[in-house]
Amino acid sequence: ATRAPRFVRPSHAITPIIIDELLHTHPDENNYRVRYHERIVESILETASADDFIESLASLIKRLAVDHLHLVGDIFDRGGGAAKIMDRLLTYHSLDIQWGNHDLLWMGAAAGEPACIATVLRNNLRYDNYEILRTTTASRCVSLLPLPMPPTPPVSPSPR
Repeated sequence: ATRAPRFVRPSHAITPIIIDELLHTHPDENNYRVRYHERIVESILETASADDFIESLASLIKRLAVDHLHLVGDIFDRGGGAAKIMDRLLTYHSLDIQWGNHDLLWMGAAAGEPACIATVLRNNLRYDNYEILRTTTASRCVSLLPLPMPPTPPVSPSPR
């Protein structure tokens, strides 16, 4: 007795290969190629991978919808998490950045330039932005231990 083939759900790693193969079909293909492409679609359905495949197609469409991303400065002046935002942006396929004055200031502070460090500290202390000083990579270039940080104010009960 022959066993029915066991289908294994394709991994996300091979989904781009499948998409690429299906994108390059032609109406004048021979019957073997047509059957091959039909079998790919059948396999996607048989392995319950349609949702993953559709998500991959949607990601591809989103990526292709914006050909090139141009950022206009001051990424590091938009609150906490700028380093995470930069990490995410740098994974984009086509990107250029027009650095703003605050970005350059943070880069100078990260490089250890004393005037930049002082200005970054002054700006963030002025706007009570202590958290970014505690967590940002650029703040590691200067020890903040001697800097007295005000305690987090207690939450007062709302008046009745």
